[in-house]
Amino acid sequence: MRTHGVIGAGVQVQGEVRTAGPDLQTVLLDIARRRDRLAEHVRGAQPRSIETLQQLLEDLHHDQPRMLAHVRRVAAAAVAIARALPLPELACQHVYRAALVHDIGKLAFPPTLIDKDGQFTSEELAVIRTHTIAGAAILINVPYLQASAAVVASTHERWAGGGFPRGVFNDAIPMPSRIIAVADAFDALTGHDGEPDAEIRDAANAELVRYAGSHFDPAVVRAWLRVPEAEIVAC
Repeated sequence: MRTHGVIGAGVQVQGEVRTAGPDLQTVLLDIARRRDRLAEHVRGAQPRSIETLQQLLEDLHHDQPRMLAHVRRVAAAAVAIARALPLPELACQHVYRAALVHDIGKLAFPPTLIDKDGQFTSEELAVIRTHTIAGAAILINVPYLQASAAVVASTHERWAGGGFPRGVFNDAIPMPSRIIAVADAFDALTGHDGEPDAEIRDAANAELVRYAGSHFDPAVVRAWLRVPEAEIVAC
């Protein structure tokens, strides 16, 4: 089972925690430049519907097909959770839209970091934890996606606190962010090498239940467990 970037500390870390040095600052500056270019591209594209957003995402992920497949699966699961809660249909569409762009900040990161398997150094972890803020910065000035910015920024907050970037908890975390957190974790736990079998799905769900009340909103986890597999349609 894949646990890359999900439960526990969020990602596995190796080595001692080290103070951020010049190398980290150089990487962060490079990410900031990439982020600003992405923000200009997204503003210029001016998506105004799910269809135009899908087209934009295909363009942005042309060299990251695995990430595109991931965000589509997360969006399908997230909207299924939203309807199981249930939320009003307009709110469900908001969840769906935000889920599609929840990892857009990672497109500003060097591929060598995004595609890395295994453990991360403390410096790499510090960089990875900026991706939600980078994503929000890309979205904030795009009218169709502006409401998604705050959602994206909070997708790695934890129900009981201790998440990032702000460490807020419970109802201070937007409901769409709480929903996306569960959908994202399930997808990371089940991997992306074809349709997960029942054993893998059950093990992933057991992990979500285990962390309900600490990492995840228990009501969102319960809603996810009520979703029939047939209702999760890839988008």
